Amino acid sequence: MNKLHSFIEVLNWRSGLDIILLGLIVYLIYRTVRSMGTWKIAVGIAIGAVIFSIASLLELPAAEWIFANASSVLVLGLIIIFQPEIRRFLERSLPFRRRWFTTESSKLGSLLIETLFMLSQRRWGAIIVIPGSDPVEQWLSGGTDADALPSIPLLLSLFDPDSPGHDGAVVLNHGRLSRYAVRLPLSKTSRLSSDYGTRHHAAMGLSEAIDALVFVVSEERGTVSFLNQGIMKKLESKEAAQDVLTKHFQKDDSQLKTDKNIRKYSIFLLEIFLSLFVATLLWTMVVLGLTETREMIFTVPIEYTPPPKHLHLTGDPPAEVKVHLSGPLSSLSSIDLSELRTIVDLSKALPGKQTLLLDGTNVQTPRSLRVIELYPSSLEIELKEVREIELLVSPQLLGKLHQGLTLTSVDVSPPLVKAFVPQEAFSNGATPKLLTTPVFLDNIYKSTTLFGKIIAPAGVQPADKRWPDVQIKISLKSDEPMINNESLKSTE
Repeated sequence: MNKLHSFIEVLNWRSGLDIILLGLIVYLIYRTVRSMGTWKIAVGIAIGAVIFSIASLLELPAAEWIFANASSVLVLGLIIIFQPEIRRFLERSLPFRRRWFTTESSKLGSLLIETLFMLSQRRWGAIIVIPGSDPVEQWLSGGTDADALPSIPLLLSLFDPDSPGHDGAVVLNHGRLSRYAVRLPLSKTSRLSSDYGTRHHAAMGLSEAIDALVFVVSEERGTVSFLNQGIMKKLESKEAAQDVLTKHFQKDDSQLKTDKNIRKYSIFLLEIFLSLFVATLLWTMVVLGLTETREMIFTVPIEYTPPPKHLHLTGDPPAEVKVHLSGPLSSLSSIDLSELRTIVDLSKALPGKQTLLLDGTNVQTPRSLRVIELYPSSLEIELKEVREIELLVSPQLLGKLHQGLTLTSVDVSPPLVKAFVPQEAFSNGATPKLLTTPVFLDNIYKSTTLFGKIIAPAGVQPADKRWPDVQIKISLKSDEPMINNESLKSTE
């Protein structure tokens, strides 16, 4: 019930927009994968995603660990594997694309059909590319720019077996022969059997990548075929070829709503519905996973608020506590530890030893998380009445100087340090003193400056958070007279 309640709380207008955008991505990926023929890889990825989802729902730690640690490598691998599909996906993301259409398309079509069937009768292999809406230049390599008006003799001469570029493709763009002897990308799918040669596989490769119309004449079979959107069909007659050209040239949104168009739009609506359905399932699985209530334990530092001025927290009070939290998995996994704080209020504390109980009110957490328990659930502390005074810092000198050396002065900086001194420390009328860390005179042969720490009597605490470091300046004097080189020379 808690999971269902959390799931219902996240349902709003943003959820609907999120599902629509996710459905659009699913639809575009589906269309791209379908046109590219990479179903085997896509199915493998889908199976992996299903296994991961099942492992997450059943909380299988080993499988979750493998998927979590391999995710970054898998994403990089998918980007490399699906680079052509991603490029196609981005190209198809724009719904409004320009198709070229000329008034001379009918004349060009007749010329092209006559050329194709003349080539088939002579059994001369040929590839003729007529671009569609997608840009074609990036898929072409090699070849020679022509920008010529196409004619039957020109096309026949280009595909003459004795012509240097007869194995390449001819590109007819905007009613003109723009390029010949062009190399096309080979198909990366298994749609064509191995019985077909390089010419057909190159035509299939281009038709899989973009929406160009590609005609192929087989020199072995003497047949004419066309390829479009990754599909190859044989043309039995000139009328069939004319029909294909007419549909390619005149394809726009103003086509009559024939039975074929109705069926086409029905399939389109079904694809949209299924894409939204899959997107809803994916969104639900992700949201259920993120809103799933989990429990985690965090180590949180303790912050003590200052006690009244006449009291001081003595000893080494606990510095941290373990907090048992409950909440959505997304909040627990992305929590910023700096947001977690355990605060112990000493503003109204009394002197003496006491036990403080801890609960959820002592812990500051994000609103989506709930405190279950704290470990330990209580703290033992002691507060003493203190007086804030300045104490003299005395050097702690141990050992003796070497013979011939005399200690002239010892200066400590800072000489006075503010401290909190318990009231009982003044019971005998003496004021406590602070000492430096030991200075061993046996190791000193000349005037020097040392750095040390402060050693305080029991119960005496620094007024600041910690004792400052001290500088100890030791000055020595030598009892033996100085003898220099000049005096030695005069004696000789």
